Amino acid sequence: MAYIGNRPEQGNFRKADSITCSATATYNLLVGGVAVNPNQNQCIVSLNGVVQSSGDSFTCASSQITFASALTSSDVIDFILILGDTLDVGVPSDDTVDASKITANIITGQSALGATPADTDELLISDAGVLKRVDYSYLKSVAGTNSFSVTGSGTQSSIADATWTKITFDSENWDTDDLFASDKFTATDAGKYFFTANVCLSYDSAAGPQFAGRFYKNGSGDSQTKTSLTFTSGTVNTVNARVTGILNLAASDYVELYGYADVGSGTASSPAARSMMGYRVA
Repeated sequence: MAYIGNRPEQGNFRKADSITCSATATYNLLVGGVAVNPNQNQCIVSLNGVVQSSGDSFTCASSQITFASALTSSDVIDFILILGDTLDVGVPSDDTVDASKITANIITGQSALGATPADTDELLISDAGVLKRVDYSYLKSVAGTNSFSVTGSGTQSSIADATWTKITFDSENWDTDDLFASDKFTATDAGKYFFTANVCLSYDSAAGPQFAGRFYKNGSGDSQTKTSLTFTSGTVNTVNARVTGILNLAASDYVELYGYADVGSGTASSPAARSMMGYRVA
């Protein structure tokens, strides 16, 4: 819009209701019959055709104007114009403030979090140019969480011939989330988990022994993680079977390590070299 001359000032400018003078110095300030309480420096007051000096000729307080001396009924208050607060821009209309009106340091970071964010803590992210908030749980890396490492410190004996037998452990190197107990790992979150283990088996000398290691999921053997070793003579009586695999687990699924020894006769045992470890990868 174009203007001829000076552009009109913007603000909430109000004209006070007419005041009839009498033998007093103090009068109520009303706009449309409603009391107002402006700062005296916001008021332009004309008395008997002369603009008055705020603070000297009059003061304002508690919705009243008080002149320096009492007026008479013959005095005339021509007008009292109340200026708007020129430093107050008011409340912007909806969808009128864009990124160019926001300073780069609007997010000050004055308060440090000082800890890993909770899953429900929210961050700002631009989704194809649209600013959205997202829970930390969608962004955090899960690799390496739910990590554990266990070993067996003594010999596990009486592993029956040609029978899958659960391998036991009695020593934890670490268990970040206390998820390994009673010789099994139990997942609390759904995801993909990497496991590796070493099954050391000893046996009485026999021809053509077979050894195997395998992870069991929820009590059933997982065919993808089975490792088998077969020998053609009975000259070797101790063997290590390395078992490695990635299992897709739901919450509350559990994983155990089993060993297998087919020695023809007698029993096998698992020396202290047995171990197992794992962690979540996705």
